[in-house]
Amino acid sequence: MVRPLHAGTRAEVADNERLVKIIFESGGTKPEGSMGAEFSGEDLGPVTDLASAVNSLIQMKEKNTEYITLLMQDACPNILAIAGALVGAN
Repeated sequence: MVRPLHAGTRAEVADNERLVKIIFESGGTKPEGSMGAEFSGEDLGPVTDLASAVNSLIQMKEKNTEYITLLMQDACPNILAIAGALVGAN
């Protein structure tokens, strides 16, 4: 679990994709009614850079999963149906 200061809430964010989305949407500002802190300009840069890198990795994982699914549909559709693409590929 991650407790994001940047998200401006005390809520736990277990999903990395959701956390990255919160960081991009808030732009360093605190949501209304939140007890969280705002980032200064010099602190916001590294955080958004990291969020961007994580977002790129998430997109790469999605593309690879689609590719593996297409390959498995031809090579081993039964395993794909039972185990799914990621487990079947292992």
